[in-house]
Amino acid sequence: MQPGTLTKLKTLALICLFTSFAGVLYQLISELRLDYNSILVGLPLGLVFGVLELFLFSKAEKRFRQWSFTKLLVFKALLYTAVIYIVTISLATMAGLFQGRKISELPAYMVSPSEQLGHVRFYALLNELFNEISQPVLQTKAEIYQYIGDEVVLTWSVEEGLEDSNCLKTFFLFRESLTRNSGHYFKHFGVKPEFKAGLHFGKVISAQIGGLKREIVYNGDVLNTASRIQNECNKYQRDFLVSGILMDRLKNKNGFLWECIDAVILRGKEKEMELYSVNDSHQLAG
Repeated sequence: MQPGTLTKLKTLALICLFTSFAGVLYQLISELRLDYNSILVGLPLGLVFGVLELFLFSKAEKRFRQWSFTKLLVFKALLYTAVIYIVTISLATMAGLFQGRKISELPAYMVSPSEQLGHVRFYALLNELFNEISQPVLQTKAEIYQYIGDEVVLTWSVEEGLEDSNCLKTFFLFRESLTRNSGHYFKHFGVKPEFKAGLHFGKVISAQIGGLKREIVYNGDVLNTASRIQNECNKYQRDFLVSGILMDRLKNKNGFLWECIDAVILRGKEKEMELYSVNDSHQLAG
């Protein structure tokens, strides 16, 4: 191997190390948490950047010398932007196609009189509520899967959802935040927002669909089941219902009070499912 090539490979390794470290810093600052995703994104970006700069652009050095500084700057800015987009989309696509994920799902809806507020103020309220749930989401390692009208659907990996009962804590952290800021919402919108949630556990497959508009979607019975559990909240006059399947994995966790509500046959199902109401004993004591 030629000395020049060896030097370029060492430089390439340093670039990959730097972009991986940059990915770690970015996730720590933007999400206040750290996992392997930051390195999985940073490493291939560094690899592509390094190959372009060290191996491809060096061969076109004579042509680049004929360009003005501004032209070269714009060209590289556009190229690197495209590289970042392509790499991140490719990683998301591969993860969606090849990685089946077990998740828990918490779809929550905010009860607000849209006709009373009018469409503009109603969606201004929704926007504030969706922003307010961001901090509980970050604190409990959840991911926002999608917004559906006045609902937000959250997911966790199995490990992160069960860790410290994160999938339960999101609900109570958000409710605590709404209670703390209820005066603000009443002053500006004339309402005190409330919400209900259904929580379930199961396996889904994530995949990319669509041609003109592409999207990563989850497919699996767990999504519909969680939504139907949520629909039972009004019937049983409870704010938070959890499936028995998930409760079995969480019942030994400290700090939560469980109440068996009923064994029901959800719409579209043949077998009964036990539903449990859950409360945070710390909030009740407070």
